[in-house]
Formats: sequence, C-alpha cells, structure tokens
Amino acid sequence: MDRRRFMKSVGFAGAAAATGCSRAPVSLEEWQDGAESWAPTVCQLCPSRCGLLARVVDGSVVKLEGNPLHPLNQGRMCATGHAALQSLYGADRIRGPRLRIGGKGSSRWKHASWEEALGAAADWLKKLRTEGRSHTLAVLDGSSSVLVERLWRRFLQAFGSPNYIRDDPAAASELSSYLLQGERQAPLYDLENASYILSFGADLLGQWSHGMQAQRAFGRLRQRGPAAQIKLVQVDSRFSLTAARCNQWIPIRPGTEGALALGLAYVLIREELFDQALLEGETFGFSDWKDAAGQTHPGFRTFVQQRYRPDDVSALTRVPVEVLIGVAKEFAAHRPAIAVIGQGATRHTNGLQNAMAIHALNALVGGVRQPGGMLLRGAIPIKDWETALKPTIAEGQPRIDGASGTLAHSPGGLMEHLERGTPYPLGALILHDCDLESLSPDPARFRAALARVPLVVTFSSFDDASAELADLVLPDSLFPEGWQFGDCWLGNGASVLGVSKPVAPPLRDTLPAADSLLRIAAKIGDEVAAALPFYDSEALLKFWAQGIFEARRGMLFADPFEAEQLRALESRGWWIPWSESYEEFWGQMLAKGGWWEPHTPPVPQRYSTPSGKFEFAPLRLQEVKSRGQPGEDEAWLPHYEPPRTVGDVQEYPLYLNLYRPAAMAGQDSGRPPWLLEHPEPHLKTGWGPWVEIHPRTARDLGLKDGDSVWVQSPRGKALLKARIFAAAMPEVVSIPLGFRPDEELRGLQAKEFDPHTGRAVDCLTRVRLQKA
Repeated sequence: MDRRRFMKSVGFAGAAAATGCSRAPVSLEEWQDGAESWAPTVCQLCPSRCGLLARVVDGSVVKLEGNPLHPLNQGRMCATGHAALQSLYGADRIRGPRLRIGGKGSSRWKHASWEEALGAAADWLKKLRTEGRSHTLAVLDGSSSVLVERLWRRFLQAFGSPNYIRDDPAAASELSSYLLQGERQAPLYDLENASYILSFGADLLGQWSHGMQAQRAFGRLRQRGPAAQIKLVQVDSRFSLTAARCNQWIPIRPGTEGALALGLAYVLIREELFDQALLEGETFGFSDWKDAAGQTHPGFRTFVQQRYRPDDVSALTRVPVEVLIGVAKEFAAHRPAIAVIGQGATRHTNGLQNAMAIHALNALVGGVRQPGGMLLRGAIPIKDWETALKPTIAEGQPRIDGASGTLAHSPGGLMEHLERGTPYPLGALILHDCDLESLSPDPARFRAALARVPLVVTFSSFDDASAELADLVLPDSLFPEGWQFGDCWLGNGASVLGVSKPVAPPLRDTLPAADSLLRIAAKIGDEVAAALPFYDSEALLKFWAQGIFEARRGMLFADPFEAEQLRALESRGWWIPWSESYEEFWGQMLAKGGWWEPHTPPVPQRYSTPSGKFEFAPLRLQEVKSRGQPGEDEAWLPHYEPPRTVGDVQEYPLYLNLYRPAAMAGQDSGRPPWLLEHPEPHLKTGWGPWVEIHPRTARDLGLKDGDSVWVQSPRGKALLKARIFAAAMPEVVSIPLGFRPDEELRGLQAKEFDPHTGRAVDCLTRVRLQKA
C-alpha cells in the first residue's frame, strides 16, 4: 500500500494523532496533488559542472538527481550535489542587494533594489571612463569556466581595462604545460584509457577539481577486471580517500614530489625504458643541446643521471629505494601510463618545479597527446562576437598585477600593487567566485589593501569574506534559479556544454552574476553596451549556442545507445542534423540539457613551443629566470628545489597539512549540514575540524583519541580534537578545512606569493602539539 492509500484508509485525523500533530486535519476534498515536473539543470558547485535533473513541485525544487543523458556524470551524483538543496534553502544566504553606508570600515548596510544597486555600480564605472581612468578597473575571478572568462574579458576590453585577473588553483600545472609543450591550459588526463595511473598529490576520488571525471574513470577501470592489470598508485603525504582506494599508497615527505619524479626518470633513462621514437623525433633538450651563441648545455638525460640517483632521492623523500625502482619499472611496462600533477605537489613554493618534473615523466613514456595519457581540450564552437572592438585607453596600459610573459595572472601581484599604489591606484575592484581567505598569505594586509580601493563589488551568495569586505553586494542566484551553462571536458578532450533555464523562481532577491554584468554594461552605454547587446544570460546563451548549430558537428545529449550510434556515424564522416531550424535546435538543447562532441580533438602536428617540439629544456624559461629561478643550466631543466619552511625543527617538529575533505572540495555553498556530518568516511567523524595524529606521535605526547589538543605554529595556534589515525605519517599532522570560517586554522599556516604562478602557496609550516 502506498502512502496516499494509507492516509485515505486511516483518515487524516488518525494519522495526525499517530504522529502527535495537533493541527486540524485537512479533508480529502481539500487535498490536491501538487503540480510536478522534472527539468535539467547544471550544477555549479565544482569545476565538473555535472548535469542534474530537478524535481519541482508547485514551483519549489524538492529533489536533485543526476541527468542520465549528460556524458560526464551519466546520471551519477556526488555528495555535494545532493546537499545543494540545503544550500538553496539555507538561512545564511544573502537576501538581496545591499550597499555599505557610512564609508569604508562601516558595518552599516542599506538594502537596495536591483535598479538602485546596479545603477550605483554603473554610475561609478561611468565616472572612471569619463575621467579617463577606465584602466583602473580590475576583475578578480575564481571561476574555472572558459565561457565566464570570455564574458569578463569582453566586458573589460570594451570598458578599457587590461585587468582581468584569474585565481586558478591549477596555475602551476598550467604553466608547466605552457613551458614544456606550449599549451596555455591545465592538462587533461585520460584516466579511463590508462593502464597505470601514478598520482602525485592529486586526491582523485576526494578533493580533486575534476572529481566526477575521476570517480567515473575509477569505476570503469574496476569494471575492466583484474585481468586488465590496471594499477592506481597514490603518492601523497596524507592517507586520503584516493590512498584508501588505490592499489598502492606511497607516503612521501611533503614538498618532495618533484624529487621522486626525477628519481623515477633516472631509472627510466638508466634502464632505457623510455619512448625512443618520441624522444628522438618530437622533443628538444632531452640530449645535450647548443644555444644561439653556440654554447653547449647538458640535456635532461645528462642532468638527471648526474643529480637524481635513487639512493639520494630516497633519503630526501623517505620513499624506499626498492619502492622507487619498482614503481618506475611498472610505470614503463604498463602503457599507456600517466603521471597526474595534483595540488599536493604544487601547493608549495617549489610547485612549478615539481609540476615540470612530473610532466616530464609523461613524455618519457610517450604519454603526451596520446590516448590514455595527457590530452588537449577540444574547442566548443560557440558563436564569436559579432562586432570588433576599437582600441581603448587600455591599449598600452600596464596590468595592475604586473603579470606579463609566462606569468598570465598574479593575484599576489594585485595585493602588492594595491599596497604601493603602483603602477596606478585602483579605482574599482569586482570580485567573482573568489575565496579571499586563501588568496593572501596575510589576510590582515589584504583587507587593509582592499580598504584603499574606492569601490569593491562582489557577487557573493553567502556572507563570506568577500561580502564582508565589499562596498556593494550583488548576490548571485544559485544554479536551479537562473539560466546556467556548464562548460567542461571529458578526460579524452571531448568538449561538453550543459545549458539550462531556471527551474524555480529565486528564493531570495537575487540575480545571476552574468545578468548583473549585462545590465551594468547596458547602463554604462556607449561601446560597453554595444559590445554586450544582451538583456540577460538567456539572450547571451542563445547567441552563443547558435555557433554550435551552425558548426554542424557533435550531438545533443542522448541516451548511451543513441549516442553510440551517432558517434559511429560521425566517425565515418556522417553527421545527422537534429533539427531544421535553430529555434527547434535550441528547444531540444534545453530539453535534453546540452550538447557535446564525443570525438577526441585532432592533435596538431607541432607543439606550440619556440622549437615546435616538447621541450625538456623550455626556451621560454629565459623570462622566468629573472623571477627568482636558480642560475646556470639547472634553470633550463625540470629540477627539484627544496620548498621553503617556517619553524625551527627542534621547537616545531611536525609538518602541518591543511586540506579540504571530499565533501568540502567544491565552492563555498553555505556549509550544508549533510556535508558537515560525514566529510571523511574512513575516519567516521564530522561536524567540526580535528587534527590527525600518528599513534607513535600521540604516544610520545601522551595523547589519546578525542583529547583536546593545542596546535601551535610560529604564526598562531588553534584548539582541536585529536584523532589518532594509524595511516597518518609520523612527522605530519593534518587538519581539514571547510567546517566553519577558517581564519583561525589558516592563521596557523605560513604562505607567500609564488613569483612564477602569482598565487599564494604554502610554505611547509612546522607545528608542535600540546595536550589542552
């Protein structure tokens, strides 16, 4: 018997009595079924941007499920997506636009209408243009969407500013890709087709930025069965979720991942286990080489054999020699093999060097631009802007963050220049999807620097650090409430564009960030309005999607059987149109949830490097050398540099590792209770931060599981609960982030700006523990 029949049989009064409810019963005549529908939407809580289906009853979203037609998640859904409803209905969402009154530092706010708030932003920006100071506007963007970046760049170019600044956690791996193979994009890893995955600090099943892709690949690898001899090896200083599920976990001293990669390269070279054809025909700098002046430089082969013998690398990394040699031989024998660059390897002051060393491993085994290895992103054929923009005052103006050459963006440079007021004072700063708590090594300095900016605007949905520091808050709608697009890529490089219309009216007085920007552009007028002639994001999306319709390639989302048929036809040169008109195509695209191109993009014949080859000795490093690289030949090659540390080893004997659990890996979404309850399944704990301690370390300090313990560094201290964990490394203590505003925990950690990537990166902070 279903619930409705049961209620009819016992009567509403009896049901109310059984549940202890004293409210007057509703008669059957008054009971009406709610209007129910299912609609596709696009999750925006992490860079995966999975396709979801929203169940809507009487205009309210009551359930979210995975969209089975979406080629990435194929109906699956992570814990963060399930908890999105708690974010949507969260009490701590900002309720509407607001203006700070009383000047900088005031805690007084005025709740404004959207017309007033957008008008205030537009009036200030128009004033900058009138005064010839349009170049003093900057945008600090934390989104990983290339379409969001495209929109911001168009706006700034029309406005007259060069200051689009992106805060990218993958900046080190992106820069290594640019230096070694010329592609200014973070590498894509074809995990599903690899036979051997060697992960350096990438928590693939946990806090990795493309977690859904990794989870799907992990499932498919396991389905291939033990006979396939597929192996996942995790190199990490913490026993993460991936370490718990992999074939082999290799504990490593924090920050030495690059040294281990070079030790593996030593074995591959010494035993001649590398891809001879690729190294001879497609690489530069593997063997000794001469520069333009005729001076001979040692190549990667010579350098590695001189400097990275297994005994020396083992002493440095704490990885036994037999493990190092065994992994190197397995890596070479089980091809296609892939080495993954994770944030565990790039978060330190030697992050770029670690990334380059790991990147070089892929070239040694022929895993660059090959199935089962590192691949390029396919292009989404959206329609190009219809009007070219005239040169503006931005032409010739230096960037406020000082980025140039190999350094594409520098959030760190932004703060330094804000403090100095050079090369010019900033007139306005727009913050989009930024985690200001992790942006600066010194939050107090960053707050003081922002206080010098006359206008700070944020699109925060929750009362986070951005909203606290802003002068104008234009709260963004959450993903079920507005027009959405989700550009993402599969591991084989196939491009995907999810789209959706609003599935429910906004629960607060909010507006999608793209709509706010487009309406501000319209209010500014002149070239800015002409460059973005769209009233809202629906019009913009419809314009972009017209390019996909005209490209006559790819397919709309479809069930696996239909998608396989269409894929087979297209691989033979056939393409079947989905509709006769664009309007019909747009309607089907919204109904199914998006478009994708299933084929791996074509590989260019030449690398986009000065030599046209994969460069073990990157010629573009001539620019980077002046930014603090060691001199002479070592600067031209992937090499290991010891990361900087803070804290005397005698006074502070332990390394500190701050990390985000899998459930907290997405963007700040109001900290839903479902995620706070079970962030780490293998630890069976939740609701608040803790400190993971090895049993031997705990025994030496007289600590038991559950004790309150002070964690102290040279920068600060915090009181936490001790969790004794046998898989922790004896010299490392780990603390999770994301349970609450993390100023106290981040205050433990030393950071500095990496001159190569422009991001704030971790120094290896030492700590001591004391029972409270």
